[in-house]
Amino acid sequence: MIFNINHYLVYLNEKKKNFTESIDLNIVLKNKNKIYFKNNVNLYYFNNDMKKSLLILFNKNYIINNKLFIGYNYLKKNFYNNIYSNKENFIIFKKKIKEKYKIKIIDNENVFLNNYFSKKIIIDVNKNNILNIKIGNTNFSNFMIIKNFNFLIQELKKILLKNNIFIKKIFISSTMGKSYLIE
Repeated sequence: MIFNINHYLVYLNEKKKNFTESIDLNIVLKNKNKIYFKNNVNLYYFNNDMKKSLLILFNKNYIINNKLFIGYNYLKKNFYNNIYSNKENFIIFKKKIKEKYKIKIIDNENVFLNNYFSKKIIIDVNKNNILNIKIGNTNFSNFMIIKNFNFLIQELKKILLKNNIFIKKIFISSTMGKSYLIE
């Protein structure tokens, strides 16, 4: 069955969801010259935009967007999806706090934050000639998904046409759903 993006979003909104599912595009390419490359493309809305609370343990104390908490003073106040720390602070916090938390070690807080808030995705055209790209999740509004979809397709056309590669078919799916062909 051939859909357009709006039909798929109606289906997605009616579908019962027990957790946040990612929304993925599977793009089949026509690559006659067998040109393979990697490139970066920015989405309009970044994928970590709507994730649950995140705590980064280091000496500064501040909140970004009511979802990202930085500093050990927030540790006992909230429930967090993920907790990250650098090696130095991990040892300090382990001594101070007796409760057991699953903490992931990061090397550099600034690099981590830049990557976390990055809108950049990697386009990898390989010998399979299929691109799998996450354009959002089910917490995004319909407007955000459509904006990311349209923005991504425009950027892909620019990159692919330069290399004489064409888009054959575009499929859209969610994590636990089947794929639908987009016209």
